[in-house]
Amino acid sequence: QEEYKKAVEEVFKLDEKVLIEKFIKGRELTVGILDDEIFDIVEVVVEEGFYDYQNKYITGKTKYICPAELPEDIYKSVQNLGFKTYKALNCKGQARIDIILDYKNIPYVLEVNTIPGMTEFSLLPKSAAVKGISFEELVNKIIESGLKKC
Repeated sequence: QEEYKKAVEEVFKLDEKVLIEKFIKGRELTVGILDDEIFDIVEVVVEEGFYDYQNKYITGKTKYICPAELPEDIYKSVQNLGFKTYKALNCKGQARIDIILDYKNIPYVLEVNTIPGMTEFSLLPKSAAVKGISFEELVNKIIESGLKKC
């Protein structure tokens, strides 16, 4: 509690407008989308700590499970939430919707990434690969999608 108060005080030194969110413990999932195509869900499993820069790029202590191992109804529900979020925000082209699935299997949208990474560590190419879409094909699809909007 004391640590929380200190953190809030520190953040208010930076700005008078602050967004404080409740921490939701659960499984970290991401849904990749390209236009109307929903890719398989990737689950990010970190051995210790958070999925931060260190765990993403340096430690090698992060596992990516794709497709995520979820009951079919939960899987569809998470994909559906990702796609509804994409549509509600009027996203176009590629996007990645990050979701936390709590211990009661209730999904919560964390954020929408409209410029998802395209490296060997990136989650959108991982989920596209499960659908049989190579990295090169994915890049071409993204370019084609963008050109349609010109």
